[in-house]
Amino acid sequence: YGCYRLTSHLIHNGHTRIGFVGDPHATASIMDRYLGFYRAMLSHDLEIRPEWIIGDRDKNGADIRIKLPEEMPEAFVCNCDLTAARLTRTLEKKGIRVPEDVSVTGFDDFLNDVEPTTPLSTFRPNTEGMAEIAVKRIVERCDGNMGPSEKIVVGGRPIYRQSDGIREKKK
Repeated sequence: YGCYRLTSHLIHNGHTRIGFVGDPHATASIMDRYLGFYRAMLSHDLEIRPEWIIGDRDKNGADIRIKLPEEMPEAFVCNCDLTAARLTRTLEKKGIRVPEDVSVTGFDDFLNDVEPTTPLSTFRPNTEGMAEIAVKRIVERCDGNMGPSEKIVVGGRPIYRQSDGIREKKK
């Protein structure tokens, strides 16, 4: 849902040509984030171009060089803030400015010493809520309550900073 909201925000700001950076097959969380991006694009009847879905890691999960497409989208939704920072550095090395030329969003609101030049728009998961639910479930299991397995969705909120510019809508 976080990437759905970030992608919808970009669309609301006039972006129609949007790519995704991350390998949806690498982890369940990246797949979920990709599906949020995908849903927003479909909901707004926008084209999802395969060349704008860019890998950020190899089969073992190690970072790989981010390969920019020949024709650039107006914005990228990245699977995490670290990937967004790497993408921003790659763009800047090519003389592409964020957000003036290309907008970039991340996910997690977690950057330490890799902060990109432009403060990153991102999605901040409710980590406190996740920890609270996890501890509660562990205590329940320790008490012998082995109820059925379940998937629990814990929300978060978008944090809009300066890396997602507004595009003028084409007339």
